[in-house]
Amino acid sequence: MNVKLQAMINCGRWVEAEFGRRTLDRVLARCRPELRGRYESGIVIEWVPLADLMEFYEAVVAVAGDGDRHVLRASGAASARKNFRGWATRIATRLLSAETVFRRASSLWRQYNDAGELCLLELSEGTCRLEIRGVPSPHWGFC
Repeated sequence: MNVKLQAMINCGRWVEAEFGRRTLDRVLARCRPELRGRYESGIVIEWVPLADLMEFYEAVVAVAGDGDRHVLRASGAASARKNFRGWATRIATRLLSAETVFRRASSLWRQYNDAGELCLLELSEGTCRLEIRGVPSPHWGFC
């Protein structure tokens, strides 16, 4: 499975903003040289193997999170906020129903992942359940 490099770059930028360049350098030092090169010179729309992203995430957890996987949740939340920062996106999320927004999120899956799907299972007052299906060799960092 391949994913867009954007996920790794967003996470790395968040690590640098929260913990400093030195911490990001320590994260990158734990990664294979090819992966470091891809991070440093790649473009966000480039496809990378999921295994590369998971290697990077594991290094982030080890270095920035001191072994605590919650650091990835904080990074993911920051990335989501960044993606919803544009004025058009903010207006659309206010005008559209929650169901429309979550169904749209499901349809965007393939723009960032070349396998699997994001399924909306339940949407009710105060509850939303999504499921990721069909991801070969799932990894905790991807969740």
